[in-house]
Amino acid sequence: MVVTQLSVSELSALLKDRKVSVAEVTEAFFDRVEAHDPLHRAFLKIDRDYANAKAAIAQEMLDSGRGGPAGRDDGADGNP
Repeated sequence: MVVTQLSVSELSALLKDRKVSVAEVTEAFFDRVEAHDPLHRAFLKIDRDYANAKAAIAQEMLDSGRGGPAGRDDGADGNP
């Protein structure tokens, strides 16, 4: 299974079924960005610490039953 090639629905199901963790998904996408960005130069800033902190919060929410994956947060609103 290549996490970065799955649909949002597929990823959501895997996360809810605990077959993959939010941290694993986050790392898979970072690995993909690092592999391809030198060629495409699509990212101005890559902040692993921020993303990993958000992943930890998302995992806590999943584990507690308070929610699931809903979308992305690019921090554009100024809120981490």
